[in-house]
Amino acid sequence: MATKSRRPVALATPMPAVTPKRKAHTGASKQALLDNFDLEVSHRTSDMRNQLDSALGGFLALVDAEIFKIPRAMRSMTLGELEVIWRGNFAETSRAMAEQKFERAHPDKDHAEVVAAAVEGKRKREAQSPHENSRKSARTKPLPALPGTPAGKRVTKSKRKLPAASPLPKSTSMSTIPQDYEFNPLLPKTPKFPRAPKRNESFFSQNGSPVDLNGIVALDDVSNASVGSDDDDDDEDDDDELPDPEKMERRALAASLRHASPRSKASSSAAARSRPKRAPSLIFRQSLGAPAQQQSADEERHAEIPLSDGRTITFNPLNLTPGRIDDELAYGGLGAAEKKRVKNRVQEEVVRALTERMERWKAIA
Repeated sequence: MATKSRRPVALATPMPAVTPKRKAHTGASKQALLDNFDLEVSHRTSDMRNQLDSALGGFLALVDAEIFKIPRAMRSMTLGELEVIWRGNFAETSRAMAEQKFERAHPDKDHAEVVAAAVEGKRKREAQSPHENSRKSARTKPLPALPGTPAGKRVTKSKRKLPAASPLPKSTSMSTIPQDYEFNPLLPKTPKFPRAPKRNESFFSQNGSPVDLNGIVALDDVSNASVGSDDDDDDEDDDDELPDPEKMERRALAASLRHASPRSKASSSAAARSRPKRAPSLIFRQSLGAPAQQQSADEERHAEIPLSDGRTITFNPLNLTPGRIDDELAYGGLGAAEKKRVKNRVQEEVVRALTERMERWKAIA
Protein backbone atom coordinates (compact mmCIF):
# COMPACT_ATOMS: atom_id res chain seq x y z
CA MET A 1 0.00 0.00 0.00
CA ALA A 2 1.45 3.28 -1.10
CA THR A 3 1.86 6.09 1.38
CA LYS A 4 1.34 9.75 0.58
CA SER A 5 4.02 12.24 1.37
CA ARG A 6 3.80 15.99 1.50
CA ARG A 7 6.00 18.01 -0.66
CA PRO A 8 7.24 21.32 0.63
CA VAL A 9 5.62 24.25 -1.27
CA ALA A 10 8.00 26.98 -2.13
CA LEU A 11 6.33 30.40 -1.63
CA ALA A 12 7.23 33.21 -4.01
CA THR A 13 8.75 36.22 -2.33
CA PRO A 14 6.90 39.55 -2.98
CA MET A 15 8.55 42.00 -5.30
CA PRO A 16 9.59 45.24 -3.67
CA ALA A 17 7.52 48.37 -4.78
CA VAL A 18 9.37 50.45 -7.24
CA THR A 19 9.03 54.21 -6.59
CA PRO A 20 9.80 56.53 -9.48
CA LYS A 21 12.66 58.75 -8.89
CA ARG A 22 11.92 62.46 -8.94
CA LYS A 23 13.92 64.62 -11.15
CA ALA A 24 15.91 67.20 -9.39
CA HIS A 25 14.72 70.77 -10.10
CA THR A 26 17.29 73.06 -11.39
CA GLY A 27 17.76 76.57 -10.12
CA ALA A 28 16.09 78.14 -13.18
CA SER A 29 12.93 76.04 -12.80
CA LYS A 30 12.72 76.86 -9.11
CA GLN A 31 13.04 80.57 -9.85
CA ALA A 32 10.30 80.35 -12.50
CA LEU A 33 7.93 78.68 -10.02
CA LEU A 34 8.59 81.37 -7.45
CA ASP A 35 8.00 84.14 -9.99
CA ASN A 36 4.70 82.55 -11.06
CA PHE A 37 3.59 82.31 -7.44
CA ASP A 38 4.44 85.96 -6.79
CA LEU A 39 2.52 87.02 -9.91
CA GLU A 40 -0.58 85.05 -8.83
CA VAL A 41 -0.46 86.54 -5.34
CA SER A 42 -0.14 90.09 -6.65
CA HIS A 43 -3.04 89.58 -9.08
CA ARG A 44 -5.38 88.27 -6.39
CA THR A 45 -4.32 91.04 -4.04
CA SER A 46 -5.15 93.72 -6.63
CA ASP A 47 -8.57 92.13 -7.29
CA MET A 48 -9.42 92.13 -3.59
CA ARG A 49 -8.30 95.76 -3.25
CA ASN A 50 -10.50 96.78 -6.20
CA GLN A 51 -13.51 95.02 -4.68
CA LEU A 52 -12.92 96.72 -1.34
CA ASP A 53 -12.53 100.12 -3.00
CA SER A 54 -15.81 99.77 -4.90
CA ALA A 55 -17.66 98.61 -1.77
CA LEU A 56 -16.22 101.51 0.21
CA GLY A 57 -17.18 103.99 -2.52
CA GLY A 58 -20.76 102.76 -2.54
CA PHE A 59 -20.97 102.95 1.24
CA LEU A 60 -19.58 106.49 1.30
CA ALA A 61 -22.06 107.58 -1.39
CA LEU A 62 -24.93 106.14 0.65
CA VAL A 63 -23.68 107.90 3.78
CA ASP A 64 -23.37 111.21 1.91
CA ALA A 65 -26.91 110.84 0.59
CA GLU A 66 -28.24 110.25 4.08
CA ILE A 67 -26.28 113.22 5.40
CA PHE A 68 -27.51 115.52 2.63
CA LYS A 69 -31.08 114.73 3.68
CA ILE A 70 -30.40 116.57 6.92
CA PRO A 71 -30.79 120.38 6.61
CA ARG A 72 -27.62 122.43 6.93
CA ALA A 73 -28.80 124.11 10.13
CA MET A 74 -29.15 120.72 11.86
CA ARG A 75 -25.85 119.16 10.82
CA SER A 76 -23.85 121.00 13.47
CA MET A 77 -26.37 120.33 16.27
CA THR A 78 -25.89 117.74 18.95
CA LEU A 79 -28.42 115.03 19.67
CA GLY A 80 -29.55 116.84 22.82
CA GLU A 81 -30.26 120.08 20.97
CA LEU A 82 -32.03 118.20 18.19
CA GLU A 83 -34.18 116.33 20.69
CA VAL A 84 -35.38 119.59 22.23
CA ILE A 85 -36.48 121.15 18.93
CA TRP A 86 -37.54 117.98 17.08
CA ARG A 87 -41.10 118.13 15.64
CA GLY A 88 -41.38 114.70 14.02
CA ASN A 89 -39.73 115.38 10.65
CA PHE A 90 -37.14 117.66 9.10
CA ALA A 91 -39.70 120.02 7.50
CA GLU A 92 -41.56 120.81 10.72
CA THR A 93 -38.29 121.07 12.63
CA SER A 94 -36.87 123.56 10.09
CA ARG A 95 -40.05 125.64 10.38
CA ALA A 96 -39.79 125.66 14.17
CA MET A 97 -36.13 126.73 13.97
CA ALA A 98 -37.04 129.58 11.58
CA GLU A 99 -39.77 130.78 13.93
CA GLN A 100 -37.38 130.75 16.87
CA LYS A 101 -34.77 132.63 14.83
CA PHE A 102 -37.35 135.28 13.87
CA GLU A 103 -38.48 135.65 17.48
CA ARG A 104 -34.88 136.14 18.61
CA ALA A 105 -34.29 138.75 15.88
CA HIS A 106 -37.54 140.67 16.62
CA PRO A 107 -38.41 140.09 20.26
CA ASP A 108 -40.65 143.21 20.57
CA LYS A 109 -42.95 142.43 17.59
CA ASP A 110 -45.65 139.86 17.41
CA HIS A 111 -45.99 137.70 14.32
CA ALA A 112 -49.73 138.41 14.01
CA GLU A 113 -49.10 142.17 14.11
CA VAL A 114 -46.48 141.89 11.37
CA VAL A 115 -48.87 139.96 9.13
CA ALA A 116 -51.68 142.46 9.76
CA ALA A 117 -49.38 145.39 8.96
CA ALA A 118 -48.30 143.75 5.71
CA VAL A 119 -51.92 143.18 4.66
CA GLU A 120 -52.87 146.78 5.51
CA GLY A 121 -49.96 148.16 3.51
CA LYS A 122 -50.99 146.09 0.49
CA ARG A 123 -54.55 147.46 0.69
CA LYS A 124 -53.28 151.04 0.80
CA ARG A 125 -51.09 150.46 -2.23
CA GLU A 126 -54.03 149.04 -4.16
CA ALA A 127 -56.25 151.99 -3.16
CA GLN A 128 -53.64 154.57 -4.27
CA SER A 129 -52.59 153.13 -7.61
CA PRO A 130 -49.93 155.27 -9.37
CA HIS A 131 -51.21 154.28 -12.82
CA GLU A 132 -54.53 156.09 -12.39
CA ASN A 133 -52.83 159.29 -11.15
CA SER A 134 -50.43 159.29 -14.08
CA ARG A 135 -53.26 158.84 -16.58
CA LYS A 136 -55.32 161.65 -15.01
CA SER A 137 -52.35 164.03 -14.90
CA ALA A 138 -51.54 163.29 -18.54
CA ARG A 139 -55.05 164.26 -19.57
CA THR A 140 -55.29 167.46 -17.49
CA LYS A 141 -51.83 168.91 -18.22
CA PRO A 142 -51.92 171.91 -20.59
CA LEU A 143 -50.08 171.72 -23.88
CA PRO A 144 -46.75 173.59 -23.89
CA ALA A 145 -46.67 176.79 -25.98
CA LEU A 146 -44.62 176.68 -29.13
CA PRO A 147 -41.73 179.18 -29.23
CA GLY A 148 -42.03 182.10 -31.68
CA THR A 149 -45.82 182.03 -31.83
CA PRO A 150 -47.75 184.91 -30.22
CA ALA A 151 -50.11 183.70 -27.59
CA GLY A 152 -52.84 186.25 -28.44
CA LYS A 153 -53.12 185.52 -32.17
CA ARG A 154 -53.04 181.77 -31.85
CA VAL A 155 -56.41 180.15 -32.48
CA THR A 156 -56.87 176.48 -31.75
CA LYS A 157 -59.91 174.39 -32.40
CA SER A 158 -61.33 172.83 -29.30
CA LYS A 159 -61.31 169.11 -29.58
CA ARG A 160 -64.20 167.05 -28.40
CA LYS A 161 -63.52 165.87 -24.92
CA LEU A 162 -63.91 162.15 -24.59
CA PRO A 163 -65.69 160.93 -21.48
CA ALA A 164 -63.31 159.32 -19.05
CA ALA A 165 -63.85 155.63 -18.67
CA SER A 166 -64.89 154.91 -15.13
CA PRO A 167 -63.03 152.00 -13.61
CA LEU A 168 -65.15 148.93 -13.03
CA PRO A 169 -65.74 148.00 -9.42
CA LYS A 170 -63.98 144.94 -8.12
CA SER A 171 -67.26 143.17 -7.49
CA THR A 172 -68.10 143.10 -11.21
CA SER A 173 -64.71 141.82 -12.35
CA MET A 174 -64.46 138.42 -13.98
CA SER A 175 -64.02 135.70 -11.40
CA THR A 176 -61.58 132.88 -12.05
CA ILE A 177 -63.55 130.50 -9.83
CA PRO A 178 -65.66 128.06 -11.92
CA GLN A 179 -69.37 128.70 -11.54
CA ASP A 180 -71.69 125.90 -10.47
CA TYR A 181 -74.24 125.86 -13.29
CA GLU A 182 -77.16 123.46 -13.14
CA PHE A 183 -76.94 120.84 -15.87
CA ASN A 184 -80.26 119.11 -16.24
CA PRO A 185 -80.87 118.01 -19.84
CA LEU A 186 -84.31 116.72 -20.72
CA LEU A 187 -84.94 113.56 -22.67
CA PRO A 188 -86.45 113.97 -26.14
CA LYS A 189 -90.20 113.69 -26.26
CA THR A 190 -91.32 110.25 -27.35
CA PRO A 191 -94.76 109.50 -28.83
CA LYS A 192 -97.22 108.61 -26.11
CA PHE A 193 -99.49 106.70 -28.44
CA PRO A 194 -98.71 104.60 -31.51
CA ARG A 195 -99.37 106.31 -34.81
CA ALA A 196 -101.62 105.04 -37.56
CA PRO A 197 -99.78 103.58 -40.56
CA LYS A 198 -99.68 105.46 -43.82
CA ARG A 199 -101.08 104.21 -47.07
CA ASN A 200 -98.97 101.51 -48.79
CA GLU A 201 -96.56 101.46 -45.80
CA SER A 202 -94.91 98.31 -44.50
CA PHE A 203 -96.38 97.25 -41.17
CA PHE A 204 -92.97 96.37 -39.70
CA SER A 205 -92.22 99.98 -38.59
CA GLN A 206 -89.17 100.68 -40.73
CA ASN A 207 -88.58 104.15 -39.27
CA GLY A 208 -88.66 102.94 -35.66
CA SER A 209 -91.90 104.64 -34.53
CA PRO A 210 -94.62 102.41 -33.08
CA VAL A 211 -97.42 101.46 -35.47
CA ASP A 212 -100.89 100.69 -34.18
CA LEU A 213 -101.78 97.33 -35.75
CA ASN A 214 -104.75 96.72 -33.46
CA GLY A 215 -106.46 99.78 -34.90
CA ILE A 216 -105.93 98.39 -38.38
CA VAL A 217 -107.52 95.09 -37.41
CA ALA A 218 -110.44 96.85 -35.71
CA LEU A 219 -110.98 99.13 -38.67
CA ASP A 220 -110.82 96.17 -41.01
CA ASP A 221 -113.41 94.33 -38.92
CA VAL A 222 -115.69 97.33 -39.08
CA SER A 223 -115.05 97.69 -42.79
CA ASN A 224 -115.74 93.97 -43.22
CA ALA A 225 -119.09 94.35 -41.50
CA SER A 226 -119.93 97.43 -43.52
CA VAL A 227 -118.72 95.78 -46.69
CA GLY A 228 -120.84 92.71 -45.89
CA SER A 229 -123.93 94.83 -45.43
CA ASP A 230 -123.09 96.82 -48.53
CA ASP A 231 -122.56 93.62 -50.46
CA ASP A 232 -126.03 92.45 -49.50
CA ASP A 233 -127.48 95.72 -50.69
CA ASP A 234 -125.37 95.68 -53.81
CA ASP A 235 -126.40 92.12 -54.55
CA GLU A 236 -129.99 93.22 -54.39
CA ASP A 237 -129.26 96.25 -56.58
CA ASP A 238 -126.89 94.85 -59.17
CA ASP A 239 -125.57 91.30 -59.32
CA ASP A 240 -123.25 92.01 -62.25
CA GLU A 241 -121.05 94.63 -60.40
CA LEU A 242 -117.47 93.44 -59.63
CA PRO A 243 -116.15 93.53 -56.02
CA ASP A 244 -113.73 96.25 -54.87
CA PRO A 245 -110.21 94.70 -54.92
CA GLU A 246 -108.74 97.21 -52.42
CA LYS A 247 -111.33 96.34 -49.76
CA MET A 248 -110.81 92.64 -50.29
CA GLU A 249 -107.04 93.11 -50.06
CA ARG A 250 -107.38 94.96 -46.75
CA ARG A 251 -109.57 92.19 -45.35
CA ALA A 252 -107.10 89.49 -46.43
CA LEU A 253 -104.18 91.43 -44.92
CA ALA A 254 -106.03 91.94 -41.63
CA ALA A 255 -106.81 88.21 -41.45
CA SER A 256 -103.13 87.32 -42.01
CA LEU A 257 -102.06 89.80 -39.30
CA ARG A 258 -104.51 88.30 -36.80
CA HIS A 259 -103.12 84.80 -37.32
CA ALA A 260 -99.46 85.89 -37.19
CA SER A 261 -97.54 84.87 -34.04
CA PRO A 262 -96.35 87.60 -31.60
CA ARG A 263 -92.80 86.24 -31.73
CA SER A 264 -92.54 86.65 -35.50
CA LYS A 265 -93.99 90.17 -35.21
CA ALA A 266 -91.44 91.15 -32.56
CA SER A 267 -88.48 89.71 -34.50
CA SER A 268 -89.59 91.29 -37.77
CA SER A 269 -90.19 94.69 -36.14
CA ALA A 270 -86.77 94.60 -34.43
CA ALA A 271 -85.05 93.74 -37.70
CA ALA A 272 -86.95 96.45 -39.55
CA ARG A 273 -86.00 99.15 -37.02
CA SER A 274 -82.31 98.52 -37.69
CA ARG A 275 -82.72 99.25 -41.43
CA PRO A 276 -83.05 102.71 -42.95
CA LYS A 277 -86.44 103.94 -44.10
CA ARG A 278 -87.11 102.59 -47.57
CA ALA A 279 -90.09 101.09 -49.37
CA PRO A 280 -90.02 97.28 -49.75
CA SER A 281 -88.72 95.89 -53.03
CA LEU A 282 -91.17 92.98 -53.15
CA ILE A 283 -94.86 93.57 -52.47
CA PHE A 284 -96.90 90.54 -51.44
CA ARG A 285 -100.53 90.74 -52.53
CA GLN A 286 -103.37 88.35 -51.97
CA SER A 287 -104.60 86.99 -55.29
CA LEU A 288 -108.19 88.25 -55.65
CA GLY A 289 -108.93 87.04 -59.14
CA ALA A 290 -109.54 90.61 -60.36
CA PRO A 291 -108.04 91.68 -63.68
CA ALA A 292 -104.78 93.60 -63.42
CA GLN A 293 -104.96 97.32 -64.00
CA GLN A 294 -103.67 98.54 -67.32
CA GLN A 295 -100.47 100.56 -66.92
CA SER A 296 -99.71 103.50 -69.11
CA ALA A 297 -96.70 103.59 -71.41
CA ASP A 298 -94.94 106.24 -69.28
CA GLU A 299 -95.01 104.12 -66.11
CA GLU A 300 -92.40 101.42 -65.54
CA ARG A 301 -93.55 97.85 -66.03
CA HIS A 302 -94.13 95.88 -62.79
CA ALA A 303 -93.60 92.14 -62.89
CA GLU A 304 -95.80 89.66 -61.03
CA ILE A 305 -94.88 86.21 -59.76
CA PRO A 306 -97.69 83.92 -58.53
CA LEU A 307 -97.00 81.87 -55.39
CA SER A 308 -98.21 78.42 -54.44
CA ASP A 309 -100.32 79.72 -51.53
CA GLY A 310 -102.41 81.96 -53.78
CA ARG A 311 -100.54 85.21 -53.18
CA THR A 312 -98.77 87.28 -55.82
CA ILE A 313 -95.44 89.12 -55.62
CA THR A 314 -95.34 92.45 -57.46
CA PHE A 315 -92.04 94.28 -57.99
CA ASN A 316 -90.26 96.72 -60.25
CA PRO A 317 -87.36 94.91 -62.00
CA LEU A 318 -85.40 98.15 -62.42
CA ASN A 319 -85.71 99.21 -58.77
CA LEU A 320 -84.52 96.28 -56.65
CA THR A 321 -82.06 95.98 -53.79
CA PRO A 322 -80.28 92.58 -54.05
CA GLY A 323 -79.35 92.52 -50.37
CA ARG A 324 -82.96 92.93 -49.23
CA ILE A 325 -84.63 90.35 -51.47
CA ASP A 326 -83.64 87.41 -49.22
CA ASP A 327 -84.92 89.19 -46.10
CA GLU A 328 -88.19 90.13 -47.72
CA LEU A 329 -88.70 86.59 -48.97
CA ALA A 330 -88.00 85.29 -45.45
CA TYR A 331 -90.54 87.74 -44.00
CA GLY A 332 -93.06 86.54 -46.58
CA GLY A 333 -93.01 83.05 -45.05
CA LEU A 334 -91.75 81.19 -48.13
CA GLY A 335 -89.98 77.85 -48.10
CA ALA A 336 -86.52 77.13 -49.46
CA ALA A 337 -87.73 75.74 -52.79
CA GLU A 338 -90.25 78.55 -53.21
CA LYS A 339 -87.61 81.20 -52.46
CA LYS A 340 -85.21 79.66 -54.99
CA ARG A 341 -87.92 79.65 -57.66
CA VAL A 342 -88.89 83.26 -56.90
CA LYS A 343 -85.25 84.42 -57.00
CA ASN A 344 -84.75 82.78 -60.41
CA ARG A 345 -87.91 84.43 -61.73
CA VAL A 346 -86.78 87.79 -60.32
CA GLN A 347 -83.42 87.43 -62.06
CA GLU A 348 -85.14 86.60 -65.36
CA GLU A 349 -87.45 89.59 -65.06
CA VAL A 350 -84.52 91.92 -64.27
CA VAL A 351 -82.56 90.68 -67.31
CA ARG A 352 -85.64 91.06 -69.49
CA ALA A 353 -86.32 94.61 -68.25
CA LEU A 354 -82.70 95.66 -68.76
CA THR A 355 -82.71 94.18 -72.26
CA GLU A 356 -85.86 96.10 -73.16
CA ARG A 357 -84.38 99.30 -71.76
CA MET A 358 -81.17 98.83 -73.78
CA GLU A 359 -83.17 98.17 -76.95
CA ARG A 360 -85.17 101.34 -76.33
CA TRP A 361 -81.96 103.35 -75.90
CA LYS A 362 -80.54 101.90 -79.11
CA ALA A 363 -83.70 102.88 -80.97
CA ILE A 364 -83.46 106.44 -79.62
CA ALA A 365 -79.76 106.69 -80.53
